[in-house]
Amino acid sequence: MKDKFKKIDIFIPTLEIGGAERSASLLYKSLKKNYKNTRLITTDTPLSKTLNDDYISIPKNYYFKRINKLINIRKVVRENNTDMVIVFLNHTSILVFISLLFIKIKFVVCERSDPFNSGRNLLLGLVTRIVYKFSSRVIVQTKRLKEKMEKQWGLTNISVIPNIAPSVDMKSKAINIRKRVKNIVTISRIIKTKNCDILLKTLAPILNEGLNLTVYGHGPEEQAIKLLTKTLNIENKVNIISDNFILNEMFYDADMFISLSTLEGFPNSLLEAVSFGIPSMAYDCNYGPSEILGDGQYGVLLKSLDKAYLEKNIRQFIEDHDRRRIYSIAGASFAQNNFTSEPVLKLWLSVIKAA
Repeated sequence: MKDKFKKIDIFIPTLEIGGAERSASLLYKSLKKNYKNTRLITTDTPLSKTLNDDYISIPKNYYFKRINKLINIRKVVRENNTDMVIVFLNHTSILVFISLLFIKIKFVVCERSDPFNSGRNLLLGLVTRIVYKFSSRVIVQTKRLKEKMEKQWGLTNISVIPNIAPSVDMKSKAINIRKRVKNIVTISRIIKTKNCDILLKTLAPILNEGLNLTVYGHGPEEQAIKLLTKTLNIENKVNIISDNFILNEMFYDADMFISLSTLEGFPNSLLEAVSFGIPSMAYDCNYGPSEILGDGQYGVLLKSLDKAYLEKNIRQFIEDHDRRRIYSIAGASFAQNNFTSEPVLKLWLSVIKAA
């Protein structure tokens, strides 16, 4: 079979707000240009279709949910004579891997986080290593993680491919950074490792009538975060949006972006903010922020989550218009040159053709 006729299936649990979901959608759109038989398949019912209306959803049986998924994943792949599957997120990778046992097919798994610090129990960690060992390729997003997985897990089938950044016309945005910061934005699932509570507590004394925080996301900690805004008496200065995740709208009125996440693989929301020319700050967790912000050349890398340290650095960034403008222009240029569809797609095509 000629390479151009390959059939590729991209698997993702849902099409919600997460960075993995946005990355899978962007990869699907990019690959579709070269491989018209590419499909985007969800293993669960999507929460919304704002990212992509063109998808296949695996049907579920609520009494035998996992067994039903295994059967239907296998069925949808075999009926299509799929040549390669690309799978996002750990649990889905294991699920798809098991469902396709003994089928001759190329299996590419995308590690989206830090597998050494993501809270996976001993059994899940062992299964993950087995799946990765027998995969055609394992895709990670940073060279540092590749080196660690090679050293500690003995893997030899790893390729580094970062997330795809949105293509943005920066001619007007990058040079029109408002002198006065009015809207700070953060985008993430609202879970403990994203540290939305620390961000709220840090910003509480900074927020005023002319300065607001917009939080895009949802998750198990959402109600606790809403309660915290009341406790801190900032509920009228914090807007939590959990049902509208259109990129252009999220960043349209943003003056700054902040991420305090302590667990990442390559944070999509930070990459998107930098791509849109939004002056950005991020906690320097193990993987992702330093690569996206060029070790501090294109944004502020926060070295601590101490409240006094964070407040000092945020205040300084708010007050330094020139610094924000420099980061906006340099960061957007860096992202557009290194992480948009064209350069990242070349890496993917190299992996696909070699598999």
